[in-house]
Amino acid sequence: RLGAFRDEARVMGDPDLVRDYYRHIMAISEQTSREESVSLGFYIGRLFEIARNQEGDAALENRAAILALGIYFGSWRVEQMIGPVRTKEMLRHHRLISHVGLSGRRDLRLHFILSAALEIASESGVTHAAGEFKELLDAEEGGSGFSFVDLAADRAGVRFAEMATDQATAEKIQHHLAENYSEDQFFPEIKNLPEGLSKRVFEDHFGDLESERYLALVRDVDACLSQLPAYTVGGVVPFRAGGCDIIYVVPEALLS
Repeated sequence: RLGAFRDEARVMGDPDLVRDYYRHIMAISEQTSREESVSLGFYIGRLFEIARNQEGDAALENRAAILALGIYFGSWRVEQMIGPVRTKEMLRHHRLISHVGLSGRRDLRLHFILSAALEIASESGVTHAAGEFKELLDAEEGGSGFSFVDLAADRAGVRFAEMATDQATAEKIQHHLAENYSEDQFFPEIKNLPEGLSKRVFEDHFGDLESERYLALVRDVDACLSQLPAYTVGGVVPFRAGGCDIIYVVPEALLS
C-alpha cells in the first residue's frame, strides 16, 4: 500500500524526469575517461547545464538531477523512495563509478550524494541525524571512528540539496554550477580534518549529540559551508574572510 501511495503521490518527484537525468548520466559516463579519477563535480556541472536548458521549474529539474545522481553514484535504495526509475536496459548498464569521487575519495562521494538525496526525502532535518548516527556507530570499538571529514561531506550534501531545490536559489545555483564544474564550488577543503576519533574522545570533548558544545560546532560547520561559491548565490554574509576553511571550526584539542 505504501508503494502504491508513493507511486501515485510522487512525493519525491517525477520518476519519468529522474529517468531522463539517469539516462544523461549513463551517456556522460560512456564518454568519460576511465583511466583517471573524475570528480563528481564534473557530473553535477553537466547535469545542471542540461537542467538550465529545460523549460521546466528549476527546483524540480534540480531535484530530479540530484535523485538520479543518488541512484547512479549512491545506492539503488534511493530509487525505492521514488518509485520505478530504471528500465530493463538501464539495469543492464554497468555503472562506471569506481573512478568517481570527491577530494579523490569514493567514500566522500557517497556521503555527499546520499545526504543530498536523503535531504530531499526528509525535508525535515532527519538527514542530519542519520549522518551523525552513522558517525557515532563508527566511533564504537572496532569502527573507523568519528570523522569530521565525513561529517563535512554529509553537511555539504544537505546544503547542496537545500540550495538546489529552494525556489529562491534553484535557478541561481543551477546557472553557477553549469558554468563551474570544479568541486571546490560546492565541496569544502577537507585536508587535515581529524578522523578516527574514538567514542571516548568524542564523549570527553562533546558529551553527546545533544550537547550545546557539539551543536555549536555543527552550526559553525554549516556557516562555513555557506561561504562556498555555489552557496553564496543567495547573498549570504561571509563567515570568514577568504571563505570556508573548516579546519578553523574544529576544536584545537582535537587537531593534535
